[in-house]
Parts: sequence; structure tokens; C-alpha cells
Amino acid sequence: MKKQQSPSWLTIGELAKRSGVGVPAIRFYEEKELIWGIRTTGNQRRYQRAMLKRIAIIKTAQQVGISLQQIKQTFETLPKHRSATKKIGKSCLNSGKDNWINKL
Repeated sequence: MKKQQSPSWLTIGELAKRSGVGVPAIRFYEEKELIWGIRTTGNQRRYQRAMLKRIAIIKTAQQVGISLQQIKQTFETLPKHRSATKKIGKSCLNSGKDNWINKL
């Protein structure tokens, strides 16, 4: 029997359910440019699975008192519209600018 692969794009409801935040929070994060998605021809939002990692980082950072502005500034050091990798993560940690990430 063939193993089905998970879809690479998630609906806003799927992203909310899997990340543990509400749909309004997803919309808010997108408005603040912390995450991004695309629109289908039917104008429905779709998100890459990588946004799950970003939302997990946002939630954890907020729990230790990091502001959304600081989170956004750190995310802005990453290449635009690329998901986080270990190499990029190490680059953020080593940059010295984003010491807050060490609290995580």
C-alpha cells in the first residue's frame, strides 16, 4: 500500500488547528508579515507547511516575553520567503543581533 504524502499547502483552518492558534491569529501574523501565504483562484488562503515552524517560534518567543516587533526583526534577517533551516538558524544565533533567540 502506498504511503500518502502530506499536502505541501495548508488551508488557514488546517494551519490554525495544527499550530494551536486561532484563525484570527493567523490573519494577524500575516498582516504583520510574520508569516505569508498565497491566494487560490477562489481567493482562499494557502500556507506552506514551513509556516508551522514560524508560528511555533512566534508562540515560544512570546511566552518568554519577546515582542512581535523583535520577532519580526529577527525574521527579516532570513532570506525572504524561505523556510528556516539549521544553517539559517545558526546564522541568526551567530549574528549577535538576535540574542533573544538564545532564550528559546
